[in-house]
Amino acid sequence: MRKRGLTLIELMVAMTIFIIVITLSVGGFVAISKVRAITGGMKETQQKVRVANEMITRFAKQAEYVTIPLGGDTLELYFDMSSAISAKKFAVDAKGDLLYSDCKTFDAQKKCTSWDPDPGNSLLGGTDKGIYLDDANVFQLSGVLPSVLNLKLDVVNSLPGYSSLSSSMLVENAVILGGLK
Repeated sequence: MRKRGLTLIELMVAMTIFIIVITLSVGGFVAISKVRAITGGMKETQQKVRVANEMITRFAKQAEYVTIPLGGDTLELYFDMSSAISAKKFAVDAKGDLLYSDCKTFDAQKKCTSWDPDPGNSLLGGTDKGIYLDDANVFQLSGVLPSVLNLKLDVVNSLPGYSSLSSSMLVENAVILGGLK
C-alpha cells in the first residue's frame, strides 16, 4: 500500500510550474504598465499641442499686426492698434519649449519693449517633462492679402523613465490673418 502525500520530485515540478506562471504574470504586468505610461504620455503631448495650436490660431486670427522678428522662432501678435494696444508673444526657447507672454510696456512706435513673464509660460509643460519642439522654425508668414501664418509644431515626447522610447507628432496649420490692417 502506498502512503498518501507528495514525493520530492512532484513537489519540485509543482514549484517550478508555479514559478514559471508567476514570472510570466509579473512580466505581463510590467509590459502593460509600460504601454500604459507610453500611451498616457502620448495623450498628454497631443492635448498640449492641441491647446497650443488652438491658442496661437485664435490669437493670430484676431491680430491687427503680426511680426516674426527672429527667423521663425518668435511670433509677436499686436491687437487694437488704434487705442488700448495689447500684444502676445509666442517663442521657442533654446531647449525647444514653446513659451507664451503678454506685453508689459510699449514704446512710442507701439512696439513691445518688455514681456511678462519673460521668457514666458510654457505651453508644452516644460522640457523637464521630456516634451520639446524638434524644429525651432515654427512660424512663417506667406501671402500678401490675405496673409497666412504657417504654423509648424514638430513635437517630441521623450517619455521620462523610458530612455529608449519617444513619440513624435507633427502639426502643421495655415491661419488666414483676416484682422491685419
